[in-house]
Amino acid sequence: MASRIDPAQIPVIISFGQSIERETILRPLDLAQRAAEEAFDSAPGIRDQINEVVVVNILGRVGPSPAGELANRLNINTAKCYTTSVGGNTPQYLVNKTSQRIANGETLAVLIAGAEAMRSSREWKKLKESGEVSSGQPNLQNDFEPDEVIGVDKAGMSSAEASAGLLSPAHVYPLFESAIAHANGRSMVQQRKVAAELFAPFAAVASTNKYAWFKERASVDELFSAGPKNRMIAEPYTKRLCAFLGSDQGAAIIVTSLEIANKLNLSKQVVFPISGADATDAWFVSTRPDLSRSPAISAASSLTLSLANKTIDDVDFLELYSCFPSAVQLACREIGIDHNDSRGLTVTGGLPYFGGPGNNYTTHGIVSMASKIQESEGLGLVSALGWFATKHSYGLYGADPPEGGFVHGDLTEEQIKIDGAAVESVDSLDSIKGFEGEGRVIASSICYGPDGNVFMAPAIVEINGPKRIALAANPNDLSDLTGVNLAGEKVKIGGDPICWSRI
Repeated sequence: MASRIDPAQIPVIISFGQSIERETILRPLDLAQRAAEEAFDSAPGIRDQINEVVVVNILGRVGPSPAGELANRLNINTAKCYTTSVGGNTPQYLVNKTSQRIANGETLAVLIAGAEAMRSSREWKKLKESGEVSSGQPNLQNDFEPDEVIGVDKAGMSSAEASAGLLSPAHVYPLFESAIAHANGRSMVQQRKVAAELFAPFAAVASTNKYAWFKERASVDELFSAGPKNRMIAEPYTKRLCAFLGSDQGAAIIVTSLEIANKLNLSKQVVFPISGADATDAWFVSTRPDLSRSPAISAASSLTLSLANKTIDDVDFLELYSCFPSAVQLACREIGIDHNDSRGLTVTGGLPYFGGPGNNYTTHGIVSMASKIQESEGLGLVSALGWFATKHSYGLYGADPPEGGFVHGDLTEEQIKIDGAAVESVDSLDSIKGFEGEGRVIASSICYGPDGNVFMAPAIVEINGPKRIALAANPNDLSDLTGVNLAGEKVKIGGDPICWSRI
């Protein structure tokens, strides 16, 4: 379908690249550079058009100017350089933001890249401990101007949530499973079966992806069953149901205009961002009215589709962010997708099986989606999230330009409603020191150590009507919590330090 929009205002993904390393010790920017060079190789002439370089926040040690260093490595000397705040939603958010800026005539061609080298960091540490090397990883450069940061750095948890032990995603996402299981009348064993059935197809997709970290299929039973190689992490998750951060992977995409693609004779390979939207759930988990629901996912996904005059039934390919099964379940519930949807829920393989390179997984997801659309045409929906199912970004992609041009949806009014519906929560335990009483558990996270024993059990507890508080468990209760879902249970609150105890 022909578009009535000026080609200079039609954003396109003109090229992309990925990288993976299993042997040589590398820095994250080595992997980002490899991915970017692959993108340049498939789009001759685009390097000279790049006027902005954005590097997605890297968890590994890279200094204050990763984009500046990457641009220097790539001989892009006049580009503006940016990095980002923390958040797995960032790659899709960047495509949304960049596409709108191209549509507005505010930028020309943007390289978005990211990478993690956790395997290399781990191997380097081993060499250092053995005395084979004497310092940190080499070639860390600090002689560039600090990159401007896109986004706001804000802690993903309140002081009380942190005090309760809700710091690691592997211990927070089980809260959503707890709420989902309770809402559906399932035990945690039954909920683990749901999670394993949901993620086995993700592993199957990863097994066919040449850039995936794990290339083996996994049966439902292999994901479900706990054992020495697949220990329990937190109810209901075994290790193989959790995002894997220990990979060396990089990805890059180049977003420009159809006009530039035409000038470079590359219009036949482009993929079109059609629409996108971003929203945020109540920032702290303990303030969300219902942990089995996500109004932000509902708002961002529905607006993304409606802006293109599409419904979810019109979408051919799906890439749902998949750090943990609860993230996928939340998306399925809000978008209206069955867990067994015949389209599949990923074209990449998911963070536990493809690999979860920090904040950059969705760059791989967008690359996989763009490749799929190049091969098969059709429409693809990509989701991304940051922190603890907090920040959400959605994007719709296709083989044809949108008739009315790309639109980055405005959810300002809906965001005000979401924020206004947040439940009051105790931010600091100091404010309720000496409190004694009872409460009702909204959601719990029963967490296991390497020895298989429960070592903590943080819970979100409702007290004094709708008020919430995140609390650690009384240590005396831990031995009785194996396999338990505390959601809906009444508990005692008190002690010094304050904690919850079973009645």
